[in-house]
Amino acid sequence: MKNSFSILFVSIIMLSACQSGGQLSTGGAESLDKLPEYAQTATFDYLPGLTKATTLFGEKLEQQGDYFNGYRNGAWTTYHPNEVVKSITTYINGFKHGTHLEMDKNGNLTLKAYYVNGIEDGEFIYYNGGKIAERKTYYEGQLEGKRSKFYDNGKIMEESNWQNGKMHGTAKWYDQNGNVTLEYEYVNGELQK
Repeated sequence: MKNSFSILFVSIIMLSACQSGGQLSTGGAESLDKLPEYAQTATFDYLPGLTKATTLFGEKLEQQGDYFNGYRNGAWTTYHPNEVVKSITTYINGFKHGTHLEMDKNGNLTLKAYYVNGIEDGEFIYYNGGKIAERKTYYEGQLEGKRSKFYDNGKIMEESNWQNGKMHGTAKWYDQNGNVTLEYEYVNGELQK
């Protein structure tokens, strides 16, 4: 079941990487030069410029992915020491682009995020024990919109609004029964008296 789950995630990520359009920069991207010396590489005669890279920690898989013309492209997978998937990240021209997933050592999802050209841009959802612990949205690398944190019982713990990376608007804190315990007003990150 877990293998089917992992295959599904990899398929979704690869599809989102393939569907991304537009020209992306390569300045500051993660290039082939950053591979550890002990990495194993394989090239493909039928596709010049493509290199598959794998690193092992002892005999255990550590990370694996493809480079195209020296830059990470497609799904890149890292592993916990027990060889359970730790993260799956999609890259285009060396930049994180598309869905990024993180899992704990038991294979449980802990983060689902989205990047555009190496910058946080989209919804970030953190999970704890299979439940949403925090939900926030980035726009061009800055927090934007509502940010919510949740108790283990799924009820809201904290809710705030963000604009251009700064808290802006009403921020509320709740007890575990859903009652507002604190409420503050912010303007461009400044607490209003």
